[in-house]
Amino acid sequence: EFEIRGEEAYLEGLVGGFYHSYIGQEAVATAAIACTGKDHWFFSSYRCHGVALLLDIPLRQLAAELLGKETGCALGRGGSMHMCGDRLPGGFGIVGGQIPLAAGAAFSMKYQNSSSISMCFIGDGAVAQGVFHVTLNFVALHSLPLMLIIENNGWSMGTALHRAIAKQPIAESQAISYGLSSIT
Repeated sequence: EFEIRGEEAYLEGLVGGFYHSYIGQEAVATAAIACTGKDHWFFSSYRCHGVALLLDIPLRQLAAELLGKETGCALGRGGSMHMCGDRLPGGFGIVGGQIPLAAGAAFSMKYQNSSSISMCFIGDGAVAQGVFHVTLNFVALHSLPLMLIIENNGWSMGTALHRAIAKQPIAESQAISYGLSSIT
């Protein structure tokens, strides 16, 4: 319902900037958060509404953020792509931009002997970014508590997955290169 009304508000010109709906991908974050709990740090792409809702960020704050109001979770300055809360530093508008930040949080957790993990939601298009590979190498070198969740909808903007990523399935083909485990 939130996503439908948010998209309607966007189409009416009430939402500034872009609007990236999470419709059709809800099961991914729902399952991930249900399995691990909410006592972790979460990093999301610009499709961050679903994660924000699952982390119990008040609906009124999220709606206010969409509408650019000061009562929003980012004081009305972040809009659709930058929802944030106590354990959600924000959605990130740059493809793959959240990956090194999630690794930095994982690095901190490891050295503080925290039982928390860093969970990072990315789209399949982020796998083609250099920062993905640099970060996976760093995570593997330091055995960091990072769970990277690839939300594969088969498209990176207007590019079909098979035209952007040479080897499928993504998780297995990428993780093995760095000695990391993967689940599909």
